[in-house]
Amino acid sequence: MVVAWPARGQETVSLAQLLRRLPLFASLDEPAADELARHCSKRRARRGELIQVQGARTSELGVLLSGRAHSFRTDPRGREVIIDLIRVGDPLGDLALIDGQPHSSSVRSEEECDLLVVPGNVFAITLATRPQVAQMLLLQLSQRVRTAYRRVASLAHQDVGERLLQRLLDLSVPDGDEWVLRERIARQDLAKMIGASREMVSRTMKELETARTIRYRADGSIVLRRMA
Repeated sequence: MVVAWPARGQETVSLAQLLRRLPLFASLDEPAADELARHCSKRRARRGELIQVQGARTSELGVLLSGRAHSFRTDPRGREVIIDLIRVGDPLGDLALIDGQPHSSSVRSEEECDLLVVPGNVFAITLATRPQVAQMLLLQLSQRVRTAYRRVASLAHQDVGERLLQRLLDLSVPDGDEWVLRERIARQDLAKMIGASREMVSRTMKELETARTIRYRADGSIVLRRMA
């Protein structure tokens, strides 16, 4: 099976080669990647499609190959809180496969996305026989847990302005003495990330800009002053 790898323009690669470009499976040698690829498939999700449903069970692992998505939880009144952005290379459904419990959050595509799909039983065998893959999964999970702890503390101890600035920093990448947020994120989505209203987020963004804590580039990216 041959698929297009978005980051490489017009280049096409085999599914086994694609697997080895993903952080989770980068440690696999060629024979192991070829064997795993025989059981994998590729799926395309439309913009706005639910890729994963909170409370549902799963029998497969997904890995985002292209596009962008976000995970979120919904309360009994239908209100959404965005948990995290899902970027290329990020796994989906790994927690549910590990503990056998239903998904703790839903995932919605923000644009058309391509997903690599690995059957759950095949993924379990891979973890048992390829310790490097298991170690990488543990590393990714530990990073997500640390991020979750930080965000819980933020909700408990910081005001809206502090929470918003911290979230913007989390989504940015260092660039010299500054941080740059290149992704375009809707104000409504930022509000769902920090537990505030859209109006409050818009007002706070203006305040941060007035204080020269943030500024906008011509391409729409946001530059944040590096904090000590």
